[in-house]
Amino acid sequence: MLLIALLGLQWGDEGKGKICDILSEGADIIVRHIGGNNAGHTVVINDRKLVLRIIPAGILRPGKLCLLGGGMVVDLNRFYEEIEFLRSLGYEVSPNNLKISPRIHVITPIQKELERRIEDVLGNGAIGTTMRGIGPTYADKTLRVGIRIGDLLDSDLERRLKVVCDIHKIENIDVSEVADTLKSHIGWLEPFVEEPASIIRSNLNTANILLEGAHGSLLDLEWGTYPFVTSSNTTVGGVVTSLGIDPRCISKTIGVFKAYQTRVGNGPFPTEQSGEVVEYLRKRGNEYGSTTGRPRRCGWLDLSLLRFAAKINSVDYLVVTKVDVLSGLSRYYISDKYVLNGSELKEIEPYNMHIGNVVPNYMEFQGFNLEKTSNLEWKDLDKGVLKYIEYIEKEVGTEVIGVSLGTTRSSYVSKFSVWEHS
Repeated sequence: MLLIALLGLQWGDEGKGKICDILSEGADIIVRHIGGNNAGHTVVINDRKLVLRIIPAGILRPGKLCLLGGGMVVDLNRFYEEIEFLRSLGYEVSPNNLKISPRIHVITPIQKELERRIEDVLGNGAIGTTMRGIGPTYADKTLRVGIRIGDLLDSDLERRLKVVCDIHKIENIDVSEVADTLKSHIGWLEPFVEEPASIIRSNLNTANILLEGAHGSLLDLEWGTYPFVTSSNTTVGGVVTSLGIDPRCISKTIGVFKAYQTRVGNGPFPTEQSGEVVEYLRKRGNEYGSTTGRPRRCGWLDLSLLRFAAKINSVDYLVVTKVDVLSGLSRYYISDKYVLNGSELKEIEPYNMHIGNVVPNYMEFQGFNLEKTSNLEWKDLDKGVLKYIEYIEKEVGTEVIGVSLGTTRSSYVSKFSVWEHS
């Protein structure tokens, strides 16, 4: 039995939702461990596009158990809506196949108001958040004044909410109303509440377990392009702290990256492009935020940052997505290193203060045209795609075992089943 961690290696939006859906077929338990509804994992099934913001993509496959770990933060209104949405489409979502940690911190209108104020104060230096209250909820957790799901039955709930308002000097929110709203969720929520850490530990030797990462490694609170990061640990270390598992239990780590580079919001982006290239990538790749709808910034693949992300996560295998978006270009480019003050850099930490000053060194590649993108085997991949893969493997030093050539399940090409290749 294996425990596999699936993580994004860029600034999110790498296509983890689809890859999680694919790998979920061989898993028994699928776990989301960090973030909240600021993430949006997209899966296309029978031409229907589904965007899951809280519940793991494994919920779309029958007979799977999905877990939400204590490192997450959850807006209970949005959680309930997502459950009902999936049920309306005929998917089972019940305490039989979904469990949520009592340690998860709850997002309230207080944190959303605080986030709005923070972004206003930052002005031109704003992070560009999704305005979902994620960061302030994690901040209250660190301040030790947050409200957890396990606290909803606390008779002192209203007073505790008032303490949060007082700390942040928020006077325009009715804490009594907030408390009543939170308590109104107890009836439907309580049957779902069970600690995932215990479930995982008791099934390590009998089940295949997939850990579905959210966001991307370059947004990690510790290791990303700080301060333009998310508010949780998106690298492999976040798995351990959220789920309370022995790091030695992780059998393999799979890193997902896009064939080019995108980012939403502000922050450094060394290989960012402009003009026709951006319009091409954005249109072909539908590069608009699944949560906010904002157009994503686009550029060429950055191997300096990819090497760093693969290293910090101890990645065993790589999966590349949206290779089909490059199809049709006469030429495409990959940055293999940077130049900074006359010196060459093969790798740089995302949090390095000089990252905004580096000059990418681009390698030029002849384009390719994909005639077929579905129901392929590895040996059938286009020669141009294989050349791309071989170059990435050589530069990063990690094997590519999966390629996505579109949005559907049939457009995924696997070198081998990771569940059968320990």
